[in-house]
Amino acid sequence: MTDVTPLVTANAQVIQAYTNRGFRISGNEYLGAVLVVQDKVVPLDVASVTQLTAANFDALDGTGTTYLIIGAGKSAMLDVAIMQKLKAKGIVAEIMEIGAACRTYNVLRTEGRMMAAALIPAGVPAD
Repeated sequence: MTDVTPLVTANAQVIQAYTNRGFRISGNEYLGAVLVVQDKVVPLDVASVTQLTAANFDALDGTGTTYLIIGAGKSAMLDVAIMQKLKAKGIVAEIMEIGAACRTYNVLRTEGRMMAAALIPAGVPAD
């Protein structure tokens, strides 16, 4: 049998599963939106891309992140002002469907890329 498990650093966060309510990342369950930054997961208090603010990405400061994937609905768009603020910090942001975002994040992290993912599930988490 050939092992195809991706090689990642010990602290790297790996997105294992997603639902319309949350995510399983490196064995931990998260309800609602999250920001995955190399070795940590930061909960985001948003239910859609339109609720994101530049402050939601402050956790990226000082991490060396150059690429941000935003996983959300199929027709989601990020505010232009937020995109410009990220670009001024040297971060390129791209929005894609949640499943594609999870897969892309995992692949690029195994390549050692300095990146992050903001993931917003389709459903609303329970109180």
